[in-house]
Amino acid sequence: MNKNNFLIGRGELLTYDVKGPRRPPMPKEVYTLREAQERLIPQIEITSKSLDSLPNMACPNDFAIAKFTLNPSFIARSYYPVSFLREAGLSSVGSRTVRIKPEKWKKKAQVTESSTTEIFVAGKRNAFRALPDLAESFLSGTDEAIDFARFEEITPYLSQERIISSKTENGGFYEVGIHLLPDNGRDVVQQSFLKYADSLNVEVYTKLTFVAGGLWFTPVKCSEEQLGKLSEFSFIRVIRPVPQLRGMRPMQRVSSINIPCVLPIAEPISSEPKVAILDGGLPAVHPLNKWIKSYRVLDDNAEDDEGGLAHGLAVTSAFLFGPISPKNAVQRPYSYVDNLRILDKNVEDEDPLELYRTLGFIEEVLLSRQYQFLNLSLGPDLPIEDTEVHAWTAVIDDLLSDGETFMTVAAGNNGGRDRESGNARIQVPSDCVNAVAIGAANSQDEKNWQRAEYSAFGPGRSPGIIKPDLTAFGGDIDGYFHVIAEGSSPVITPQMGTSFSAPYALRSAVGIRSIMGQELSPLAIKALLVHAANT
Repeated sequence: MNKNNFLIGRGELLTYDVKGPRRPPMPKEVYTLREAQERLIPQIEITSKSLDSLPNMACPNDFAIAKFTLNPSFIARSYYPVSFLREAGLSSVGSRTVRIKPEKWKKKAQVTESSTTEIFVAGKRNAFRALPDLAESFLSGTDEAIDFARFEEITPYLSQERIISSKTENGGFYEVGIHLLPDNGRDVVQQSFLKYADSLNVEVYTKLTFVAGGLWFTPVKCSEEQLGKLSEFSFIRVIRPVPQLRGMRPMQRVSSINIPCVLPIAEPISSEPKVAILDGGLPAVHPLNKWIKSYRVLDDNAEDDEGGLAHGLAVTSAFLFGPISPKNAVQRPYSYVDNLRILDKNVEDEDPLELYRTLGFIEEVLLSRQYQFLNLSLGPDLPIEDTEVHAWTAVIDDLLSDGETFMTVAAGNNGGRDRESGNARIQVPSDCVNAVAIGAANSQDEKNWQRAEYSAFGPGRSPGIIKPDLTAFGGDIDGYFHVIAEGSSPVITPQMGTSFSAPYALRSAVGIRSIMGQELSPLAIKALLVHAANT
């Protein structure tokens, strides 16, 4: 039967005026337009001259990049200088957090060093030449004039600023991060860089490049002299020596006495969660076959790394059973697990480009969208830096941004290094915002645990300041993390490190999913873990 929808007769009598919300008052400006013009126009002229001095080949299609730093009073997203950039014919290609001491700010307190946003702005060099006259013509109160007055500094991005370190111990291999123009401009920048590098006889490894967001990462090989000239390419964001991968060997050689244990007979609690361990593989003989759903090597032509096999087995054991007690029954696994060998014997040769090859395997796994839960207990031997993102972090964070995958990452075993220099900070890629960084605790006692001495420190890099996200037992000299060892019979061996606390934390996440079902998203599982954590 059709349902009739009737209009309300004389419905206009039921209406009444609704007053709009009062418009908030305009924020108090730090600098007047005239003050901003007097301060910034000379800076723009210096910046334009610096850009004009660059080699033409270093400026793709005559585009160049400068730094526009906002006053710390205007770092909210609503203050982003859209109108100014549009009027000037410029575009933002990236940004980072920096610390500066402005001349003035809105706060009543005395001016001190503060965090603010530094925007990397791209434009034709003639647009930068015309900018002083344009700025002089702004009318007070217009959107572009207000945006302009909120800049604290406008400066060139000098070539020496791009080089984090020119000293390399790996034969002249460097990682170069390059800004890309949006849309069709990407190819222009990439091809221009390749031509420029070729003109300097710099070798670029194009098969090992990665794009993450608006950044293009590529390894190169060159001398220090060539590096200085290469850094003049205007779209380069950062150049750093290519680090080595973290070692796969145990942190400390401990007793080789292996203790027999009895593994559980029961099947895992749930077969639904799809879980993978990304590591050094599995030995030919081990007692975990019952719970290994699939074993795959990402490069069939590469041989196993002996240390990688032992590490991969130990990490897999930590996920399946947690720390095994020589005295108590072994815990029942929550799920099956796949083991993917992403690290092979090439790392033993200390090939600097193994870092990029391994990242390619991780990218392949994440792009497949095959797994809901992943663990990564390896990465570059590189503490994070506050300003410059690393290729591993950028690529992994970008691929995890859809929120469909829960990934634990070991924070690193460098917590015993010098803290003042930053060498004890969490290692790449545990600074990923979309991954869960796991540190190590020295005890399973919920009331008396502490951070293990080797476990890396926070803070993380903005916006993921609170890092590690969680801490789990990782073993200590007073109480090791026991895992399954090689061989056909189940025996346990002592270990310690964030390599084991990370899969142990993933075990808890998969346990929640196994018990509570598919309705819980990765974000909800993370929230439950954080909520239940002891501080």
